[in-house]
Amino acid sequence: MTERRSRPGTADCVVVAVEHNGEAAKAAPVLAWRHLKVATKAGSRVLLQDLTGAIDGGFNCIMGPSGSGKSTLLNALSLRLDPGMTQTGEMRINGMAYSNSDLKLSCGYDDLLNANLTVEETLRYTARLRCPPGFSEQQRQEVRAQTPQWPGRV
Repeated sequence: MTERRSRPGTADCVVVAVEHNGEAAKAAPVLAWRHLKVATKAGSRVLLQDLTGAIDGGFNCIMGPSGSGKSTLLNALSLRLDPGMTQTGEMRINGMAYSNSDLKLSCGYDDLLNANLTVEETLRYTARLRCPPGFSEQQRQEVRAQTPQWPGRV
């Protein structure tokens, strides 16, 4: 597991890359950002200040407490900020600048978690949706057990 802090020297918002079977994904695209800043158009409030980071293949997650900038970072990287926001800095995929149409052709992002479910309930629900119809409850439980363990998981 590789950990990169998106705000150097702080633990406000952490990007974690989990390697599959102990190996990083081969030939995976690299998403990198430098000096990323997001603020209101009026400049009255800065939401992200001078963030630098990179995400390369594998399973990645962004963790942090409420209000730490996780959704703002994802919205900035996916070019989905509200019209009342400004964004500066450099963002690249495999070393090349990208546009909204480039992203639509290659990836998607959405908040798919139900805020009313516990982590365990979310995993159970996801296993029911994604496992083949013939899977028994025991087999789905084995799939859930293979999910990476983080401190605080129920």
